[in-house]
Amino acid sequence: MEKVIRILIADDSRMARQFVRTILSESPGFEIVAEAVDMESIRNACQQFPIDVVLLDMNLLDCTGIEVIQNVLAPVGLRSLILSAFTPEGSKEAIQALGAGAADVLQKPVLKSDADYVNFSKELTTKLRAVAGGQARNATEARTSTDTQTGIAVWQDALAKMTSMDLITIGASTGGTEAIHRLLAQLPKNRNYPPILILQHMPPVFTKAFAEFLSTKAPVPVCEAHEGQVIEPNRAYVAPGDYHLTLERDPKIQKVFVRLNQSERIHGVRPAVDYGFDSVASLFPKRAMGIILTGMGRDGAEGLLKMRNQGCLTIGQSESTCVVYGMPKAAREVNATHIELDLEKIATAITQVLGN
Repeated sequence: MEKVIRILIADDSRMARQFVRTILSESPGFEIVAEAVDMESIRNACQQFPIDVVLLDMNLLDCTGIEVIQNVLAPVGLRSLILSAFTPEGSKEAIQALGAGAADVLQKPVLKSDADYVNFSKELTTKLRAVAGGQARNATEARTSTDTQTGIAVWQDALAKMTSMDLITIGASTGGTEAIHRLLAQLPKNRNYPPILILQHMPPVFTKAFAEFLSTKAPVPVCEAHEGQVIEPNRAYVAPGDYHLTLERDPKIQKVFVRLNQSERIHGVRPAVDYGFDSVASLFPKRAMGIILTGMGRDGAEGLLKMRNQGCLTIGQSESTCVVYGMPKAAREVNATHIELDLEKIATAITQVLGN
């Protein structure tokens, strides 16, 4: 029997709460245990009811969603899914909430048809199940490394066959915004890096704000990639929401360009990690590193396998440090990863490779 996921709806709009309640009442496996509109009612609900996920609006009666995460949810390890408005300001707040510990973000819908309602319902329930099935942890929780002696030997053998390190690409979904932020923040400053390509499942309005957020801690400037942009060393590029990103080399000038398209979604997402990883495998054999981080589903596994088969180095995030061990697990199952590492050790691996 499927485990019932217990939801707290925290939103000061009665209409918004009713909208969510309607969707979840039509979806098996969910129970709304409480509703809240401000800090006190959220705190009381968290003390009175067993809760798996807090569905959290960014602006409540007397506080922001970020304040709720910092003061109520994070101290007790409660997971949250952010519902954010489709505005530039709303996107910045949502990214800050992800940095504070929210598991994922979902854009509030503009419903123009029955199909829009169906699509949003599917996305909301899928993300709630992923967040509820993930692992809540705080910053001080001990992690268990998965870098076994066998994995280390395989990794070192692959490293010895590399000709250079010309690109690093990172793919992630649920939990990935925080993981990527932490990973980039751990890389040492004042050194040279190859271009870093970031493929994160995210709605279009959020990716520009996400790039700006990453720039605050990354050792290199981070921007939202645009069509025709030349990728350069000591720069990082975030794939824009609702676009697949691929790379193309101009043989005349030996420059690599960003190419964007809105072809069919892969694994139901756009940008798809597989799409980007495939491109890197073709253009950078034995000269790139692929990293797959926390996220639900299988996106990235086949693309990472192509990278490995082309002589690139490949890393998966360990289960013990993932919010959702879906994408790294799928990559491991098809033998796409040379090694799995705790998130804190991936930056060290990158630094060591660049040092070699």
